[in-house]
Amino acid sequence: FDILNMKPIEIAHQYFAHSNKSDLASIAELFTDTTIYSSENTGTFLGKDNIIEMQREFHTQYAYVNWEIISTSEIEDGKFLFDIRFKRKTFEGDSFVSKVQEVVTIDDNKILEIEIRNVE
Repeated sequence: FDILNMKPIEIAHQYFAHSNKSDLASIAELFTDTTIYSSENTGTFLGKDNIIEMQREFHTQYAYVNWEIISTSEIEDGKFLFDIRFKRKTFEGDSFVSKVQEVVTIDDNKILEIEIRNVE
């Protein structure tokens, strides 16, 4: 994919597409050394390397993960609110579904910030 010619919303969608494939190398290309990732579940991480390390640990816990986008709205220029149904299955076969909201902020073709809030 050619990130330089993508609109901010397309970059945000790429993040979820790569996440669904656990493609951490492609996810890392979307971040910078100052990207902030904060989640009620995993905590706050600064910078591409720290975020990817956390995501690697998170993704290896599951046999299957899927972030299904239910709705998207643009809060302001380059800042998007996603309502997500997050499905995952453990290696033992236990399945979980939760709803979260993710606010993804894009600038200069990179993700500046991701904030994740639990809905239920």
